Amino acid sequence: MKSSERAVFTAVVYVLTSGCAWRHLPPTFGTSLATVHRRFTAWTEADLWRRLHRAVLDELGAKDEVDLTSAIIDAASARTKRGAPSPGRSRSPGCSATAASPSDTSEPAHTSSPFSASLPP
Repeated sequence: MKSSERAVFTAVVYVLTSGCAWRHLPPTFGTSLATVHRRFTAWTEADLWRRLHRAVLDELGAKDEVDLTSAIIDAASARTKRGAPSPGRSRSPGCSATAASPSDTSEPAHTSSPFSASLPP
């Protein structure tokens, strides 16, 4: 069964925003863990995440909808001092057998985004 790009993308975003471990990806996305992880790796190597972030910022900027008065830093991607003690995993895996499927149109329940990092111009 060939997975749709939308289903794979939705599954990747779910894992990245929920904190769910790859191996616990719910089957509700209709795509295999191997496919999701393989495409995530390929998209990462192709610099998709930075390019997608830039495209979203450019589109919002063109509509004057970017508010630069505040910013959010995802601690998982912020640099820390070398040799600093690791606080360990502080959040639950975030996995749910009832995860949103690709056809679900409700608002996603997430607290961070893979697109929240700052990019160079």
